[in-house]
Amino acid sequence: MAKTNAKKLMNQVMEDQQIYVCQKCKTVYQIKLLKPGEKHNDFGFRFCYCCGDLTQSFPDWIKEKTQNPGNNTFVLITISSGLIDQVKIYDEPLFAINTLSDFVQKMDPENEDACVYDRNKMIANAKDFLDENDHYMENPEVFERI
Repeated sequence: MAKTNAKKLMNQVMEDQQIYVCQKCKTVYQIKLLKPGEKHNDFGFRFCYCCGDLTQSFPDWIKEKTQNPGNNTFVLITISSGLIDQVKIYDEPLFAINTLSDFVQKMDPENEDACVYDRNKMIANAKDFLDENDHYMENPEVFERI
């Protein structure tokens, strides 16, 4: 019982001091938002600089200090030779999926890839527009899913 109370007290102090512990490697951080830029849009993703782990759960004090882009933000990420090539943000899923479709028509399937994400998950990727021979094909089902 005392151990449980001590852990709760430690977590409260850490939250009050704005301390964060990486869930994977246990590195301890102090995160401080100094001043958001005018076009600041923090999606709330935090990567540990020691192990690279993407943490999904954040203390409430982090969530309160980040802007919530809402459900109408869609991100298109293109990959070239295993590296992120472009990141584009859209307000409408139709525009994001349409841009993805245009990209797939011109892409080299062996060296390039692309995905569209909403706030919670991937909603489409390049493979949705490729047949079994990696040739472009129209896929109206992708647009209907939105």
